[in-house]
Amino acid sequence: MRTVLSIVVALLLAFGVAAAALPQLARAASPRAVLQGSLFLPWVYSPIAPPTCAAFSHDGSKFAVGGSGGVQLFMASAGVLLKGLSTAAQTICSLRYSPNGAILAVGGISTTNNRAGGVVELWNVDDDTLIASLHTSAGGVFGIAFSRDGTLLADSGFGYANGGTVGLIECWNVATQQPVASIQTEANNVVDSVDFALDGQALAAGGAIYNANGNTPVGGFLGLWSIA
Repeated sequence: MRTVLSIVVALLLAFGVAAAALPQLARAASPRAVLQGSLFLPWVYSPIAPPTCAAFSHDGSKFAVGGSGGVQLFMASAGVLLKGLSTAAQTICSLRYSPNGAILAVGGISTTNNRAGGVVELWNVDDDTLIASLHTSAGGVFGIAFSRDGTLLADSGFGYANGGTVGLIECWNVATQQPVASIQTEANNVVDSVDFALDGQALAAGGAIYNANGNTPVGGFLGLWSIA
């Protein structure tokens, strides 16, 4: 009997120690705790409200933040605001640096006479000057991506067709700034994201499918296209 009691007491004590340790383990394992532990800049003030997207330059020296106030460039080591880019977009939805780090691509929305229009811009990273504003047919651009070799740029969002909206993807030649493809997808609202495969042989995109009234999502859309 004493042996059984000793085992029970030992188990209870062990369980008590483990239970007491669980909150600390849970806190240590939580993503928030891990992120707080490795955060080297506690906060950075940005005049953009609210920020909707961000991207690091390839050398890690700068990061770009986009939102309803345009694009702001910060020094990564100190969080110091370097300058703002005067984009045509009133709301920035996506930012992406080219693989060679020379170009910052900006995607967003500009509204004129109560009608939304898409914006796709290419900026020179060295001197922060506008290289080109691409003539997109999108009503809004929500995703943007470079191919791994930097020769192609894809944007995703929505376009106008048959009195309504349609999920739209466009591809561009970066060197000439000319369109090479335009795809109307089964997504009847917005194609939110787009990206190239690592080998550059495929393009993937995802968005939502809404009901006939256009106010309730009823499914998701995922498309995959080969690139010749």
